[in-house]
Amino acid sequence: MKTSVRFFGTAIIASVIATSVVAQTSEDKNEPESFLFVQHADKATLADNTLTLTGSDRHIIIFSDRPHRASGMIPVAELVKHWSEGEDSFASDPPNAALVGQLDDGKPVSLIVELSDPVLSEGSISYQYSIIEGEDPGDIKNPYVVIDTSFLDVKLVNTIGATTQLLGMGGSQSDFEPVSD
Repeated sequence: MKTSVRFFGTAIIASVIATSVVAQTSEDKNEPESFLFVQHADKATLADNTLTLTGSDRHIIIFSDRPHRASGMIPVAELVKHWSEGEDSFASDPPNAALVGQLDDGKPVSLIVELSDPVLSEGSISYQYSIIEGEDPGDIKNPYVVIDTSFLDVKLVNTIGATTQLLGMGGSQSDFEPVSD
């Protein structure tokens, strides 16, 4: 059952991402690499402008937009740690995110939200949020959060590279060459 629920969530994420992809040419290879973040949890609770993900995975899937095609995983703590770093940080310009999952009756639900002020706790992470599109359903089972494009700070890019190599996950060595300061 849990496998089919995760498959369902993955299918929803794929459709959200597929509908938001903008065609890029090979000339775009000169553009800075931007990344999307995918976070999973057992439950999402929306209350008092706080989104709390309980039973959240300890790592976030991260992948770049075309044409770069880099991927990997980073600890949730690294995303929180670097949230406010860099010229174009998430703290200075909060990201949009797709929040998808299902209600208790199995009905799919999706929202577009703006996220800010992440707080990491044992087994959960909370964000302040505002709804951009959709209606607050209260609780969401098996949620996935897809956080929009970010041009990452050098420190986080290096963390992604080190973590990806350590875990043997996605991307090639050339995709994650450490960036010099």
